[in-house]
Amino acid sequence: MRHVKRYSNRKLYDQDDRGYTTLRGLAEQIRRGDEVVVVDHVTGVDITSQTLAQVIAGEVETATREGRPSPVPAEVLARVIRDGIPGDSGKWYPADPEQAKGRVDRSSTGEHAGQDAAATRDRVPELEKKL
Repeated sequence: MRHVKRYSNRKLYDQDDRGYTTLRGLAEQIRRGDEVVVVDHVTGVDITSQTLAQVIAGEVETATREGRPSPVPAEVLARVIRDGIPGDSGKWYPADPEQAKGRVDRSSTGEHAGQDAAATRDRVPELEKKL
């Protein structure tokens, strides 16, 4: 597991390599199979999820700028948002477990896939702005 501290100047310090890294560097480590934990240097709060969201946003932005398709399908991002709500602990919980299960069941059978994809495609610009 990689241990990274994020400083107030937004620099990321990899404690295991004893050197600075970047969001792109974190992405490469994760692609290699490393687990990464990022903590705020001042507060000690785990900000791994926030940092990984920034990694994804950067990957999407780079692909868009280069005219490539998004490395993360909008359907995946929409499903993460749709199937959960933030709980008191900051973790995501299904808004309605039965409803979430139904969406997974429908998607695995292909039911409503065309409608879901079209609706999500229409929201891509809005979702990208939020990233």
